[in-house]
Amino acid sequence: MYSFFIKNHINKAAIWEGVNTYFDGAYSIDWVDNATPSNKDVLLECVLMEGDVSIDLHIYTKIYIDYLALAIFCTKYWNVDIIISDEDINPFAWILIDKNGNQGKVSQIPTDNEEFRIEKL
Repeated sequence: MYSFFIKNHINKAAIWEGVNTYFDGAYSIDWVDNATPSNKDVLLECVLMEGDVSIDLHIYTKIYIDYLALAIFCTKYWNVDIIISDEDINPFAWILIDKNGNQGKVSQIPTDNEEFRIEKL
C-alpha cells in the first residue's frame, strides 16, 4: 500500500483521472469496495482528514510503482501539495512535494485531537 496525504481537497473523479493518466490507461483502476471483491490492478481509497491535510489517499496494488514519480506527477496534475513518507524510522518525518514538484522535509506535530499538523523544517 502507498499513501499520499493531499493538502487540498480534490474530488474522487479527479483523483481517479490523475492516477489513470499516470499509468496511461495501462492498468485497471477502481475504488475500494469492502462489500465486493475486486480483480482490478489498482485500488484507490480516500480517507477524509482534519488539520493541514484534507485527504489520505491509499493506493493498493501488486504492481511496481515508482512512488516518488507518481507523487510528483500527481502534485502537478492536481495542482496540490502532497505529503509522503520519507521511509525514515522516525514516524513524524515526512516529505512535502509542492505543486511544482519541489521536495522539502516536514515534521508531523502530534495532537490530542487526531488532526494531521505539519511544520516545515
